Parts: sequence; structure tokens; C-alpha cells
Amino acid sequence: MKFIEIDGAVGAVSSEEALAILEAKIGDDLRLPLTEDGEVVLSAHAPCREARLERGRAFIEKYRPTFEALAK
Repeated sequence: MKFIEIDGAVGAVSSEEALAILEAKIGDDLRLPLTEDGEVVLSAHAPCREARLERGRAFIEKYRPTFEALAK
């Protein structure tokens, strides 16, 4: 992985192999949490909370008639 400057920010350039190992895709967030031993563990996280909420809203909308029928 290589870090580069993009318009005053820092971006990471990665190989397809590294993305596969991390089970990441373009747009995912990378986190660097510390273990109890103080070591860094690189992990990928899904896009921001808003994107997950939008998928949830789309799911609810798709199955709205089913949920309404179950609510009766």
C-alpha cells in the first residue's frame, strides 16, 4: 500500500490483491484499531453510516406491503 497526496488530503493506493485480502472495495473506510498489546490491526469497514441507512430504507420500501400486512 502506498500513501499519496491528493488535493491536500492523503489517499492510499492499493493492489487488487490487498483489497481482496482485506475483503474491501472502493469506497470502504480503512480502520487502524489497536490491540490490547498496542499493535495495529488493519481492517476494512463498509461505507459511512448514511449509506447503510439508505440500504435499510430501500429494503423497508421494497417490502412495505408485507410489513403493513404483518402489522394488522
